[in-house]
Amino acid sequence: MTLPKDLSGHPEHLVMGVRDEVAEFAVAMEAKLRKNDHKTGWKDQPIEAHIKLMRIEMMEFDVALEFLGDEEAAKECVDIANFALIVRDKLLARIAAKKEAERRENNREPGTLVQKGCDVEGCGAPSYATNCGHPKCMMPPF
Repeated sequence: MTLPKDLSGHPEHLVMGVRDEVAEFAVAMEAKLRKNDHKTGWKDQPIEAHIKLMRIEMMEFDVALEFLGDEEAAKECVDIANFALIVRDKLLARIAAKKEAERRENNREPGTLVQKGCDVEGCGAPSYATNCGHPKCMMPPF
């Protein structure tokens, strides 16, 4: 997409080089997210829950497409995309946390003891604690 030299009078999404379809879809996604702002924030919930919710939305899309019509199916596309956004956001947070842990590990003084915490996202139980109780926790009980 080639942008015009004079950008005055053009919609903001065209100035940024975003296709009309992408901008319209993003607006629909944001509207649905705002409609659900009263719910618990996704950053406080495990990624596995959001992956399962996205799969449920995909099943709802199948039902809508088969029995309820294109308009309802199109609405489900927005729900699927929002859960995909949430899952991506959580994956990027995990990637950033791993990179930060690697950076700290690489920058620590030689001979420094390193505490290993619980592997369950958001737990933070230190390694000197007894097993934190999460079924997926990789910390051995002491």
